Amino acid sequence: MLMQITILVLAGLMIAAAFYDATSFTIPNWLSGLVILTFPVAALAAGLGWARPAIICWVASSRW
Repeated sequence: MLMQITILVLAGLMIAAAFYDATSFTIPNWLSGLVILTFPVAALAAGLGWARPAIICWVASSRW
């Protein structure tokens, strides 16, 4: 149940981000922050454990 809710929340946030980006060519910081806060909850609800979401977040935030 929690996994479905977090997936729906993430999908809604992505749709909202796409709408903002299409209309104003910007994505608000609060929207990006909500995605960042929701991702670990979704990852844990999907059964990825603690280490894998941390590694994914670290790789996503590192600058190549």
